Amino acid sequence: MFVLPSYSEGFGMVLLEAMANNCVPVVFDNSAVFNDIISEECGFIVPDLDADAFINACDLLISNEDLLLKMGQNAKQTVSRFSMSDVYNQWCKLFNELEVV
Repeated sequence: MFVLPSYSEGFGMVLLEAMANNCVPVVFDNSAVFNDIISEECGFIVPDLDADAFINACDLLISNEDLLLKMGQNAKQTVSRFSMSDVYNQWCKLFNELEVV
């Protein structure tokens, strides 16, 4: 499990690194980036500053090892699209599409 109880967070590499290592993220809903990466199958996005919801999500993962393991696998699969080779290929595609002026 990876908990990020930040009040404001941009696109942190630490989130991707944790998910790539099968950690289930629990974060506050304070960044649109989280909504693009974390789904109900691989983590928890709790209402901003709702400490009870944050604690409940953590308690659920602590008390249910099967859920923790399954969501951890899903987290790793979710962030595989950010692998170095995939990002490299996306950059190459973009540069190849640009017109030389």
